[in-house]
Amino acid sequence: MDIDLSPEDAAFRDDVRAFLRQASLATVAAGEGDYGHMATLADLANDELVRGGWDATAVAGLTSIVRAYGALLDARPIRCLDLLGPPSRDDPVSDALDPMRHALRAAALVDIGRVEEAVPELRLAQTGITVRPVLVRMLAPVALLVHETATSAGC
Repeated sequence: MDIDLSPEDAAFRDDVRAFLRQASLATVAAGEGDYGHMATLADLANDELVRGGWDATAVAGLTSIVRAYGALLDARPIRCLDLLGPPSRDDPVSDALDPMRHALRAAALVDIGRVEEAVPELRLAQTGITVRPVLVRMLAPVALLVHETATSAGC
C-alpha cells in the first residue's frame, strides 16, 4: 500500500531511516568489538539527529553516550567529558542512561587526574544501577567502568 507523503513528511521519513541505519550499524560494530567504527557511526547518527532537529531528544542522549564511550576508548577523556556535558547532581538516576553517563564521566575524570571529582560520579553510577531499572545492555559496561575506575582511583 503506497501512501502519498508531503515533501516534509517524506524528508522526515528519510531522516528517520538514515538515523536508524547509522544507530543500528553502530550497535553491530560495538557488538563486534569495533569501537572505532561504533564511534564513527554514532557520529553519523548524531549528524542525522541534528539535521532533523532532534538533538534535544532522548535518542540524542543515547548517541551522546555512545560517542562519549568511543572517545573514552580512544583515550580522549576530554572529548568524552565534552560529549557528556555538565554533570547533574539533582537525582542519581533521572533516566535509564544516567548510570552510564556517571560511569563514563568518572572514568574520564580519573584519566585526566581529577580523582576527587570522579568519586561522587562513581557513587552516582553505583547508586544508579541499584535504585532503578537499568537497561540490561548497560549494566555490564557500567559495572566494569565503575570497577576499573574505582581501582585506578584507589577507592
